[in-house]
Amino acid sequence: MINLLPYEIIENILKYTININSPILSYRLKFVNSIFNTIIENYDGVLPQNICDSENDKYLLLKYSNIKTLKWFLNKKYNLIHRDISTLILCDRPDVLYLLLEYERYKNVLFNRFYLTDSNIVEELNILHFGKCNRSYLILACECDNLNIVKFLLESDSRNVYYLQINGAINICLKNKNLKIINYLYNNYKYKIYDKNIERIIELKKQLFKQINIK
Repeated sequence: MINLLPYEIIENILKYTININSPILSYRLKFVNSIFNTIIENYDGVLPQNICDSENDKYLLLKYSNIKTLKWFLNKKYNLIHRDISTLILCDRPDVLYLLLEYERYKNVLFNRFYLTDSNIVEELNILHFGKCNRSYLILACECDNLNIVKFLLESDSRNVYYLQINGAINICLKNKNLKIINYLYNNYKYKIYDKNIERIIELKKQLFKQINIK
């Protein structure tokens, strides 16, 4: 029945609906029919900042959505918080992290000194999927043994806030024997690594070399 209304009236109804619904629920309206799809795709307003999506819906969006869909949300100032960046790391979405660099508001979440910790702080992160994880993005990337995201965090911003956590990252990698990340950090940031950690890296390499020779 709504299809019988003039296009302008349908457009106004949808714009009003977007302002009173959660963002993901509003986006789903595009699948009702071609008219809805056109209006939602071309919507250029700001998504509501005070109406939140469910944890499960947001997780599915961040884990599975393609870049085009995520751009729709980001261009409308979709609300991403610290935990959402952690979700992207845990879901191995470096493509989305690089997309966030195009937006100053999201860069400020990615490279915020407030989130730098002594690597001992954990937080509950969507217990349906992850449980507890480290609050530091760099340490979390090391725990996931994700070299691509470690590189992203250390190389993508001139403020270099994560330089402060390189030794914390080394500790985690030595514990878990994440050799690719250790080699990357050693080869590129040796001047930031404490002498005692240099010694531990050398000792680990000696041990692994012996194991290879024994085999």
